[in-house]
Amino acid sequence: MLIQNNTKELIKFIWPFFQEKKYTFLLMLLLSVAFALDDTLWPYVFKLIIDTFQQYSGPRSEIFTALAYPLIFMACLWIFTSMSFRVLGMLEANQLPDLEARIRMYMFRCAQKHSYRYFTDNFSGSIANKISDMPRSVTHIFYLITELLIPAIMSVLIATCMFFMVHPMFAAILVGWVITHMTVVCLFAKKSALFSQEHSESLSALSGKVVDSLGNHVNVKLFAMSSFESKYLKQFQNHENIKYKRSLWFIEKIRITVDILCFVIAGVFMTWFTIWVWQKGEMSIGDVVFILNATWNIVFTVWRLGSELPILFKEVGTCHQALSIVKDKKDIQDVQTPSMVQFDKGQINFQDVCF
Repeated sequence: MLIQNNTKELIKFIWPFFQEKKYTFLLMLLLSVAFALDDTLWPYVFKLIIDTFQQYSGPRSEIFTALAYPLIFMACLWIFTSMSFRVLGMLEANQLPDLEARIRMYMFRCAQKHSYRYFTDNFSGSIANKISDMPRSVTHIFYLITELLIPAIMSVLIATCMFFMVHPMFAAILVGWVITHMTVVCLFAKKSALFSQEHSESLSALSGKVVDSLGNHVNVKLFAMSSFESKYLKQFQNHENIKYKRSLWFIEKIRITVDILCFVIAGVFMTWFTIWVWQKGEMSIGDVVFILNATWNIVFTVWRLGSELPILFKEVGTCHQALSIVKDKKDIQDVQTPSMVQFDKGQINFQDVCF
């Protein structure tokens, strides 16, 4: 429940920054579908070419006439996907730096509204890390959504429809594997997000200690206390190290589990069933190539999604701990309707000042 509430608060915080350029970001989401087309339609192009070769019985010099449709389709697919990738890249290069800048400046303004007591209770280095972590993590989350999450979902939907037209059982195997795969990943999701958030908090605390320790050297001239500062800092480093290892080991456990499922269901079972259907004469060589090629493309995409989801949870956890700057009570509040103050005359007087 706590993670769900934090996620709602995070979405509520992030959404206004995307809403400022909502049509541009919506276009970026639509262009990301090109990744799914690249995974699913290229195997279909190979199927058309192989079936054309297999069924062609005329003079070899006239094969290009028979291959006209597959080759035109291949050229159009190549042009469309390449243009989509390039336009998406240009939009990301134009919009994401501005998005990070808006989030960073908003976080900085929120930090300025806190009182002196807040800055004494929270190290300046830790606050600075949170201000820089939030825009970086939001950008990384957006990258994962556009270049992995949406392509994986659309690839599965497109491939399921195309597999169903070849044989309904292929679609059933694919959907069954994806559901099993994602269920396992999601079962680990909450715990992974919790470990990632705890590590982000310990890392921010460690960075804050480093900055303040260096500040002691500069401001208080505590050079003679360097051994004490190192010993004091090592406690926080050990704590961060433990949290980091626990987070990474848990991610590896998820990956091992999904690897086994990937090999057994998508690898062994799908390949065996494809050969079995071909032996019965219910599919062509082109269909065999299409099923196996598309399956491994989708396996790789969904496997990457399962592997990167823990990273997504880690970035969400980082955003959660950085959001404390916004969520914590502000001791300094601006007047809602401030009045203009005008001075007609001013004077500075120095009394009893010596240098």
